[in-house]
Amino acid sequence: MFLARQDDWLPKATSAPQSQQALWARGDRTSRANMAAALNLDDMLAERGMSRSDINRCINDDRAALTLADNSQADLNEFGVTSTPGFALDGAMLPDVHDWETLYPVLSARFRPGSGR
Repeated sequence: MFLARQDDWLPKATSAPQSQQALWARGDRTSRANMAAALNLDDMLAERGMSRSDINRCINDDRAALTLADNSQADLNEFGVTSTPGFALDGAMLPDVHDWETLYPVLSARFRPGSGR
């Protein structure tokens, strides 16, 4: 959902003031809540039927946030991922694939019947 709607929230993220981006980079509960609200990510989840209490519980889950941060660091180390969205398939980064429009044909070709996988 976030990938499909990145045209809604990504410009807000990239044009946010440096001070707000610095707040988001801290990664603590307050910064995660601020980012979710500023980019309307929480509203997107609510539109899909997630309760506000579940959304808040997710945002406040420090363990889950740390796991995501650790996974991001592992992806940086393994694949050289420096921005999102970025995708790897079969252990290799997909060059110039940064949205659903460019990812879908790659996945369709890779996983179509008879592709050997």
